[in-house]
Amino acid sequence: MRKRVQLTLHTPNAQISSLEAMMILDGFNTVDQISYFDFLLLRKTVTSEIELLQQVEKEYRESQEINALLVSEIGRKNLVWEQAKVNAAAALQAEERARKALEDAMNLVASTKMDVNNAVTKLNAFSVDKRENDGEIERLDGGMHKQQEKVRHALRRKEQVLQQQSSVPGVAGTDTGTGEGNDITTIIGDFDIDKAAQAQEEVEKLLKEEEYLRAESGRLEDKAERLESRALKLLERADELEEEEEEAYKAVEEVILAAKKASDGGEL
Repeated sequence: MRKRVQLTLHTPNAQISSLEAMMILDGFNTVDQISYFDFLLLRKTVTSEIELLQQVEKEYRESQEINALLVSEIGRKNLVWEQAKVNAAAALQAEERARKALEDAMNLVASTKMDVNNAVTKLNAFSVDKRENDGEIERLDGGMHKQQEKVRHALRRKEQVLQQQSSVPGVAGTDTGTGEGNDITTIIGDFDIDKAAQAQEEVEKLLKEEEYLRAESGRLEDKAERLESRALKLLERADELEEEEEEAYKAVEEVILAAKKASDGGEL
């Protein structure tokens, strides 16, 4: 994870979460302040940028949850619609098959048609809501991506300043956050296009590896719990066998004692 986050920090347009950004900022171990130069450029502290990203991430997740609910509701309404159409067809066939039940069949047809119309109306309404929510997700996705890049730039400026300060003898390590005393307007050290593409592939590969290792860790934990449970059962069984063995020894001793007494008394 540390390797992947470090690659993300140096990769333009790479996705970075607010939690990962906070991990990187905490790792800098420095005061998060802005310089006068950054103040003139209307820059915010890295913490402020991360907090804004957290808010965007929250809105994005909420929209995704709403979208999932809408998709589920549309699916349910589709099922209702399909069932209503089946019922309508069945009602029409029943009308043709049973003239005696004509009135009941007509009432069923009318009721089913009403269900169909209601289902279509609700389906259309949910479809409109879903299209609007899709647009909102797209808007939030773009905003979150921009904010992620702003956070990455802010962290890179912080890292750049710390690197410059560490290379100058006698300079303390309490920088202002984005380069006070250094006219830094661009980010130095980002990967070029080819290397950035390679880093992005490496980030995606590491993400997949993280997911696999989490799953593997969960599987091993489950296996460990099963083995522990089995070990406890074996220990319980061992205790039972030990008790049975002691009882068997006692029984043998009693038989030997009885035989000895009988031999001493001339009864054997």
